[in-house]
Amino acid sequence: KKEDLIYLKKTWIYKSNIFKDTQTKPTSYKDKLIYLDGYKTLRVLSLFSGKEICKNSGKKDRGYHRGIGIYKKNKDEVYAVFARHSKVILVNIINCEEKRIDFKAPKKIAISAPILVNNNIAYILFNGAAPIALNLDNGKILWKAKIEKKILKNLKKKNLNNEIKWDVWGGGVLDFKYNQLIFSTANAKPSWTSEKRFGPNLLYNSVVSVDINTGKYKWHFQEIEHDLWNLDLAAPPILLDIDKVDYVAQATKTGQLILLNRKDGKPTESIIEKKFNSNDDNENTTTVKKYFPDWLTYSRNNFV
Repeated sequence: KKEDLIYLKKTWIYKSNIFKDTQTKPTSYKDKLIYLDGYKTLRVLSLFSGKEICKNSGKKDRGYHRGIGIYKKNKDEVYAVFARHSKVILVNIINCEEKRIDFKAPKKIAISAPILVNNNIAYILFNGAAPIALNLDNGKILWKAKIEKKILKNLKKKNLNNEIKWDVWGGGVLDFKYNQLIFSTANAKPSWTSEKRFGPNLLYNSVVSVDINTGKYKWHFQEIEHDLWNLDLAAPPILLDIDKVDYVAQATKTGQLILLNRKDGKPTESIIEKKFNSNDDNENTTTVKKYFPDWLTYSRNNFV
């Protein structure tokens, strides 16, 4: 109740004395709070007292990384799973000892999205390469996301025969009911110009689904084709069950809350398309935005 707010009191404060920002959201496990500071030192605190239980340091890394997965192997081995210098790191939150696995992201490929964990499998959403499933016990890749040849041929034709890419920035979610990994994607680069990226830039600015067991592409929904305003889908999608209908919801930089049917990725609300062309001489530089006129808009949209 509102009147009970006066009884709220600060219980503890913890200071890491690292005056660098971190984009990683803390997570909790039983009586522990786990977070990464601005140098990607993992710190484990008592959830009730704020006392530091242990910490794990490595070479300082200020690269973006937005989350910590938890892998419980047994009662004595509960690992925080995260990225440091594009390497997958496992740290036992009981004692902050690191377990080494022989896996690192390909050269010049970043891991900015949270690593999703289910049992001993990590789902890694790269910024610059196809997602993979990784065995956390031995570091072996179980699958790499792929598109079947017939589907890929049709997608590439629509994409002016340009390469189909999978850049993930915001993150993803595991949907066990429909056996899929759903993730949101970044905008095509370079961000503010059509140079070297004519066409719709398929799978960018999109919500994408792949099979959780094989990595095979299932469906996608693209909010903006040929984005010129850096309007990537910066937040991860979430799963909703409303009135016995299964949705995936995606917040966007354009102020929309996109609702899709989780079975096939099709919009559940009516849409219209708005087009804008900064180069009237080339139709391949046209930006197309899907707009939901009858559904929730939570911020002002100045799209022309």
